[in-house]
Amino acid sequence: MSALDGLVHCAIEGEAVAPPAAAADGTAWLVATGASGDWAGCDGLLALRQTGQWLFAPPRDGMQVLDRGRRQMLHRVAGTWRAPARPPAPVGGAVIDVEARAAIAALVAALQQWAVFPA
Repeated sequence: MSALDGLVHCAIEGEAVAPPAAAADGTAWLVATGASGDWAGCDGLLALRQTGQWLFAPPRDGMQVLDRGRRQMLHRVAGTWRAPARPPAPVGGAVIDVEARAAIAALVAALQQWAVFPA
């Protein structure tokens, strides 16, 4: 049941090529290309630490994970993990709409708080 919870509400610590030396049960990682050790041959899989062992699961398109290391949500699309980019702040123009800029800034801040955009 904890493996199911780890996948349904997945939060990874980050991406790595080798398992961390002291990984706690309940943590998860994205296995990077060129994996070694206990992760050898598991490139691209999600590694879940459960009861002192590593369980591996293939990510599926449509999955979302919280990358705790980056403090950002990642979305699986067309076989790759994608992170939304923070939109640029409005600049320039002869007339500056202060209210619009404040609204955009508040929207970006809210999306950062929810880990949609990086901080």
